[in-house]
Amino acid sequence: MVFGRFCIGVRDDHGIQDDCMELVNVRDTPFLDWSVPAMKEIQTVKLKMLEPLDDNESIMTEQLIDIEAWHERMTTLLAYANAYLDLAEQDGLSHRNDNWTDLDRRINLRAGCANVRWTRDIVQGVVDSIKNRLMLGMNLRKRNAGEQSNFRP
Repeated sequence: MVFGRFCIGVRDDHGIQDDCMELVNVRDTPFLDWSVPAMKEIQTVKLKMLEPLDDNESIMTEQLIDIEAWHERMTTLLAYANAYLDLAEQDGLSHRNDNWTDLDRRINLRAGCANVRWTRDIVQGVVDSIKNRLMLGMNLRKRNAGEQSNFRP
């Protein structure tokens, strides 16, 4: 039985691509309550990240300010996702017994936390992408201003 489903759709050159995850555990309910609105915010950021940085410095500065504000929100979501993952791992721990090896227990634990880990990995990817975009923007602004780098290979 599928308890819940959430998706994020991202538009690219080939149309809309959906990333979806089905939640099958009743214990995922608090996580589901958190993740559905979080995924909507992640989708908003992913769509913003598809917009190329403008050549006009004032417009680019506005784009960077906007995405920097989203960086703060995404790092907050990452902290929540990490906390939910910790709770899911704690909940998924099984006691040692003669029927299960340590590998069986580890596989069972990872499978039980797959939904939360999937979400955490998406948020981590968005945070990393925002960091890269901000670094690119700073480098472009530096280049446009004609600043010389002190870097010598």
